Amino acid sequence: MPKKSRSSSGNKRKPKILVIGSARKPRVKNVVKNLLPKLRRYVEIVDVVSDESLDLSKIRVDLVIVFGGDGTILSAARMLGGNVAPVMGVDMGWRGFLAQSSVSTLVRDLKNFLDGKVEIGRRMMLQASLKRKGKVISRFRALNDVVVSALHFARMVKLRLSVSGDFVHEYPCDGLIISTPTGSTAHALSAGGPILAPGSEMFVVVPIASHAFVDRPIVVPGKECLTITHGRNTRESSVTIDGQTDSLMTDGDELEVKRSRRDFRVVEFARDSFYEVVRKKLSWRG
Repeated sequence: MPKKSRSSSGNKRKPKILVIGSARKPRVKNVVKNLLPKLRRYVEIVDVVSDESLDLSKIRVDLVIVFGGDGTILSAARMLGGNVAPVMGVDMGWRGFLAQSSVSTLVRDLKNFLDGKVEIGRRMMLQASLKRKGKVISRFRALNDVVVSALHFARMVKLRLSVSGDFVHEYPCDGLIISTPTGSTAHALSAGGPILAPGSEMFVVVPIASHAFVDRPIVVPGKECLTITHGRNTRESSVTIDGQTDSLMTDGDELEVKRSRRDFRVVEFARDSFYEVVRKKLSWRG
């Protein structure tokens, strides 16, 4: 809950809020426009942004409200960088796990946040460094996953995995996914990986279309450092961060992935447990 202070006039300072809306969803613009007057009764709106290329790491607010789906929240996480402001997601997507508020409940949820009646969950993030000939050429942070995949369609690549210096395996595959618990219900799940509870402090490594039947997902403690080395004399690969940004990986390149020093903070409500959400979203029986 944001701290409250009084000005010299005796008025309470309104908490400062940043609003992020998905530019890819036409409905979002109208919804945000209609809701802003209601939100301004309780908070000061610092800005409303939709440009996903912005750097918001230094903006100082008490809360970030994101309108869209989980993809918009992933974009917001990248835009915010190491910013510690908590994020409240307003679900306007398809099958979201991160956005727990809705258009109809937002004002009530905001009041509950201001009254300290919500939980601020911490989601583990990944820090990745792409090295070429021993030099770091790119750095990334990911909330869901880091994916190395064959750049050319229907072509196999060879990717060597080491965990904290210990060689594990060379995968002949279409790619490898390194996922956080948050990302375990995304690309990693569709590739056959396990579902990890949000509070789990671990990674899951999932091969994509491995050419070896014995290759299976591996769960690794979050304290470890994972290194993927691109096989020599094999085709180029793409490193994709949260399904949104890409870099090229080629012969001998190394991708180091470890836990980020800062977690992503998300507003959570007590309406449904994680397992209830999974059951509903995945249409499990019971």
